[in-house]
Amino acid sequence: MKTIIISILMAFSISMYPQTDLSRIGQTPGGASYHVNYHNLSNRLFVGCGTSLWVFDMTNPAVPVILAKRPFTGLINESILYNSVLFIAATHDGVYALDATSDTLAIIDHYPVTGLGDIGAYDMCRSGDTLFIADKFKVQRLKYSQGIGFTHINPDFAPWGSFCVAERGSYIAVGKHSIFDGTIEIYNKNNLSVAIASWSNTKIQTVQNLRFSDSNNNIIYICGGPANLFTKSYLFALELSGNQLNEIDSFEVTGIPIVAQANITGIDSRNDTLYIATTCAVDTAYGFPLSYVPIIDASNLPADTMTMIDYINPGLWHFDVSLMDGTPYLSTASEWLGVAINNITTSQPLDTLPFIMTGGWTQKSKVIGDTLWAAHEGWGLAAYNIDSLKFINGYMADSKVLHLYSQRNHFFVADFEFLNDTLLILSNGTVYNLKPWQQGGQPDSLYKLNCAGIALHNAYTNMGQRLIVGTEFFGFAKQMSIFDPFNQFGNSLKTIDIHSNPKSITVVGDIVFYGFKPDSTNSNIFLAASKIENDDFVLIDTIQLPSNFNNLNSISIENNIVTVGSGNVIAWYTWDGAGFTLSGSYFNATMNVVDVSIKNKYLYIADKFNGVKIFDILQTTLAAQYEQKSGWCSNFGYQDICVGNDGQIYLSDFNAGVIIIERFDQTLGADNDESPLGIVEDKLHIYPNPSSSNITIEFSNPQMRKHTINIYDCLGQLLMSLDDINTGELNIETGIFKSGIYFIELRDGQHIFEVKKIVIE
Repeated sequence: MKTIIISILMAFSISMYPQTDLSRIGQTPGGASYHVNYHNLSNRLFVGCGTSLWVFDMTNPAVPVILAKRPFTGLINESILYNSVLFIAATHDGVYALDATSDTLAIIDHYPVTGLGDIGAYDMCRSGDTLFIADKFKVQRLKYSQGIGFTHINPDFAPWGSFCVAERGSYIAVGKHSIFDGTIEIYNKNNLSVAIASWSNTKIQTVQNLRFSDSNNNIIYICGGPANLFTKSYLFALELSGNQLNEIDSFEVTGIPIVAQANITGIDSRNDTLYIATTCAVDTAYGFPLSYVPIIDASNLPADTMTMIDYINPGLWHFDVSLMDGTPYLSTASEWLGVAINNITTSQPLDTLPFIMTGGWTQKSKVIGDTLWAAHEGWGLAAYNIDSLKFINGYMADSKVLHLYSQRNHFFVADFEFLNDTLLILSNGTVYNLKPWQQGGQPDSLYKLNCAGIALHNAYTNMGQRLIVGTEFFGFAKQMSIFDPFNQFGNSLKTIDIHSNPKSITVVGDIVFYGFKPDSTNSNIFLAASKIENDDFVLIDTIQLPSNFNNLNSISIENNIVTVGSGNVIAWYTWDGAGFTLSGSYFNATMNVVDVSIKNKYLYIADKFNGVKIFDILQTTLAAQYEQKSGWCSNFGYQDICVGNDGQIYLSDFNAGVIIIERFDQTLGADNDESPLGIVEDKLHIYPNPSSSNITIEFSNPQMRKHTINIYDCLGQLLMSLDDINTGELNIETGIFKSGIYFIELRDGQHIFEVKKIVIE
């Protein structure tokens, strides 16, 4: 494994320690649909579902056929097909050039878009062989050449906060974010040093998208993003006249505060008939409570005004639209329904062909045996075969073994708990019997408790098994309750106010650990422990957290060690059954702790925007990390971390799904001859590692059986395969590989003996 020496500032000391960099080795497929792009010449629909790209053959729009999938680590914002090359803008993952003719969407080149703060590839347009990338700081230019790949063109241009970009004729239009207002600037492609004209408005401070008129290069449409706390959003039409950019018309949509966010994010057009993605704009006249896509006639601009002529209901939240030219259909990226295909030749807003289900926003995951369970917003609860999610097995596996997705759970699952071997409860209170599914059928929905919450935990008390439920209402009324999970008619047996994040609640036996504030206005936060006795919370002890805790996001317990984390700090306590004693703490100004999990005295930290940090409590230092930026516009990011009994790491990313990270603690599961995935350990040895010229591979083969050795890149793309190997030693030249991380797989027929990571310098 690659190691680096880093300096770590502890709360009480400075330590030097070799830190291991870990790699992503798998990922759940898909995510909530966020981007759609139809290419009429190939009849292909490119779908950005979370951080995954899916490609469909839409020759028959009623029966989409999946052609290819590829996972990334950044939310996919834009795609452009240029001859046989597919360009992808994937936020913090940067810009990719993919082989569109490959069934694996093979990577041709990759240009990282990185920098301070939230810089990423947020929008992209093309002019000839040049891509323009709005990175939320400036606009970068990349020249693409066959056989060479990307070349960055200096200098970058446009103002700080450049978030979206569009081109037409000799013009480049740029949309800029600002605290006070948004700005649109128009540039001439032949002189990018100074804008021709600009226009600002307080209603577009988070401008989302731009599009030039189909018939007039001097008219541009502005997708204004959210305004007025998400209750309104505006579409503007601007006209360039000399060095002036003037508003000629606007269109307004509304939402419901907190519940339905009006946010015009996407636009497509044909002959200046505009189709507008509004996120969740609602109106009693347009299919309420469903959101709607307005259809607007702008063909008479600038002489006349824009007029809404029809609408479509794509479901609930939606983010992008793409006209399927040559067909009577519009594709819409819908959070809860995947991709909706609507007939736009009729005035029937619900006239939808198929829904292409792609996934949801990920909240939480748990591992039981060889099954990964993941809870989603807009996608319910899904269970996956873990082995099928590994990149070395490709990206096309239909790995779901169970999917609980229905209006009964409102397609939203924040948490879940197994009440016993056969009963499962979801966060909205629905209880399922899994026994029919375990016997080859489908699970039964039994009953629904009145206990909708965001955190569920079993407790075993003197009154029998109980369910501890943490609840909050839009950030307020943070409470903790006791329920009898087997009494379908019962209400809360006891409810208390905790005024702290309910997601931190953790239960061991009949003791519940949680964050607590005396009242909602109090800045002091405490770690508390209560015994659940006679269906009541009996307080055992509280201890005030260190002053740099302004919240408590997570608690994890192993034996007598209680670990807590929030924001920039973690701390750990000794618990003796009657009280807490502070043992240590660690502060890191760049860290944003959202979840922690302790396993074998290593604390696994989900860092909201940066990945995973593994903290050695005994050595009081960071031991390892998985470093990958996440989030979109400083929102969302990583949500939850889970560590399997074998040490495998599962990181829930709101956009990306569940990311599988290679095992760090090699002592976990070491007493098993074979891991749950059927991989026999310690048979394969590789040296030198890291390597700059060649490597030697040794493996035990006393029976001289024929083996296959495969070499994959870090995204699972097969680079080399050596068959019929029966010697126990093999030399491979590594000069043909770029510097980076690779995986070597040893196979005997269908049996994977081992997979090991190598670093090529």
